[in-house]
Amino acid sequence: MLRNIYVYIKYITIGSDELNIIKQNLDKEVNLFIPDDIEEIDFEDSLVITDVPENEFKMQAEACGKDSWEVKAAGFNTKPGEGYSYVCQTLDMGISYYRLVYARLTGEPFVVAETKNLLIREMTTKDLPELYAVYSTLEDCQYIEQLYDYDKELEFTKNYIKNMYGFFEYGLWLVFEKKSGELIGRAGIENREIDGVTCCEIGYLIRRDMQHKGYAYEACQAILEYASDELGIQEMFAVIDKTNEPSRKLAQKLGFELYAQTDGGPDLYKFVFG
Repeated sequence: MLRNIYVYIKYITIGSDELNIIKQNLDKEVNLFIPDDIEEIDFEDSLVITDVPENEFKMQAEACGKDSWEVKAAGFNTKPGEGYSYVCQTLDMGISYYRLVYARLTGEPFVVAETKNLLIREMTTKDLPELYAVYSTLEDCQYIEQLYDYDKELEFTKNYIKNMYGFFEYGLWLVFEKKSGELIGRAGIENREIDGVTCCEIGYLIRRDMQHKGYAYEACQAILEYASDELGIQEMFAVIDKTNEPSRKLAQKLGFELYAQTDGGPDLYKFVFG
């Protein structure tokens, strides 16, 4: 888990205003440090933002007795080809972005949102057994597409993590109840072609015994906020079967409005971010 952010700048001049911006974007769980020397950096649970090219930075770390594999760093205005997978052009990136970078560099699942009752995070292959248990409670639900057999689902999940999370930075995420720590469902953003254009579609499912607690609304509301604030998405669709009254009511409660109806197919609802 990200605990510290170090801004280690050697070649670029940054002002107090820029540092104040990053301080304002932090939360109480993350500390900010402005070291003058690499020896002052504790790489454990830390992300370093630096203008030093990656190879040079790792050599400096090794010279100070640090293990280069511990280094989790992003470039700050570094040039293409200087090694960093992530480069910040400004320090005004927001704590969510820094958490995402840290998760990518460590291989940890990114935590998308925390609400009063829920934690929403990316899926890993280790979550599959619990995910099958969730789907087993919904075997009689006509609106849910069941998982593949395990080997096929495992391969699908690996590719999904790489291509959806890794490229689009969104997808279907896992929903956990914070009180019990149990996996209770999935919710997130998928791609769907509508009117010949690839659009963002919200989706969710909640374990049978956890329904009627307001969790679907709580999760979807958090996802809409994340989509707007962090991803810059301007509109979201919901594709709902005509007979799925609970989902229709949920969409309307969230602020979706009827966009289009099809003969014999699902209805389309649309949410426009104000």
